[in-house]
Amino acid sequence: MWRAVTCDTPRATAIVFAVMALSALVYTTVRRGGPRVTHGRFFSGCTCASPMATIDPVVAEENPIERRLTLEIKALHAQAMANGEDTYIDPCTGFTVLTRLGLMRNMKCCGNRCRHCPFGHVNVQSKRLMTTKAEGPFAATSASSAATSAEASSAAPTAAARDGKAASGGNVPKRSMVYTKTGDNGTSALFTGERRKKADAVFEALGAIDELSSHVGLARAMLRSAAERREHDEAMMSMLEGIQQELLNAGTVVATPTAKNPEDEATKHMITILEGYRFLDKTEEIARNIDIIDSRLTPLRVFILPGGGNVASAQLHVCRTTCRRAERRMVKVRDLYGETYTDHLRQATVYVNRLSDFFFVAARSIAEEDIVRKYN
Repeated sequence: MWRAVTCDTPRATAIVFAVMALSALVYTTVRRGGPRVTHGRFFSGCTCASPMATIDPVVAEENPIERRLTLEIKALHAQAMANGEDTYIDPCTGFTVLTRLGLMRNMKCCGNRCRHCPFGHVNVQSKRLMTTKAEGPFAATSASSAATSAEASSAAPTAAARDGKAASGGNVPKRSMVYTKTGDNGTSALFTGERRKKADAVFEALGAIDELSSHVGLARAMLRSAAERREHDEAMMSMLEGIQQELLNAGTVVATPTAKNPEDEATKHMITILEGYRFLDKTEEIARNIDIIDSRLTPLRVFILPGGGNVASAQLHVCRTTCRRAERRMVKVRDLYGETYTDHLRQATVYVNRLSDFFFVAARSIAEEDIVRKYN
């Protein structure tokens, strides 16, 4: 897991002071009307258009969110700063995060609790700044995720401020980060930070898994809205929700090829997360549910047509066919990139394979009739 953040090593201390020094240097340059920072690089001949009164002072110390970040995230940020970059990819979430350089170009705090706000969150109305303490073994991860959520919610307003669309006074409405524009060039990021073409086999698999989860959610909604809800339907809805949770885990596995840098600290953290998944146990659980449901059904010796006389049964057949496609996409990822993944990808693929059999018996279990194939 991520280690708790304490600057008790010379390297960590050096990184923090390097970031602070670089922040102060860039801010001083901007205030004097010298080179400005644009897209992570300097160019001359452009002076600050904002009056001095509208510029917030740079705070050398870390803001409250930065103080709770892990050493690995701080190192990523420091490296991005050293390279003059506006953003970096958080390996834990895949989000694109603005660096101090990127935020400093706005020359004032946007008021949205940005992760690396160089102005000490001076314009944040609420001073609580996510003071809830994370507890337990996932404390560091929880803090990192909370900070990432704050950064995500502020990225879009910050972009608006750069375009001159911010409200007067520099405060912009808070809203969730629906778009980042980082994928406009046809690429997207994996959880490792690596960017690939959106047509890559990995994203085909992720899309199929996401589509499957959406179909499962629709099946749950259909069962919930049934006029006469039976006890069996309640149990089925519970199983479907559990399946959606595991599909999220399967997507995480597909998006996390970790074998390239097994000794990297961030990679070790992601492997620890993957090892928390229980695909082998969940596969056995699905198999047991298949046997229980199938034992209550009339033995089937002929082909049946998808449907079953009600929409929920028909939708579960859609889940079955979509599940088969998701499995094929995952197998293709294994064929192309198998050496870059841990065994968790194989385990997740076996789980998805078993799911398609579950959806078949589940569809029959809530069907009003079996529509058999006719040969005449």
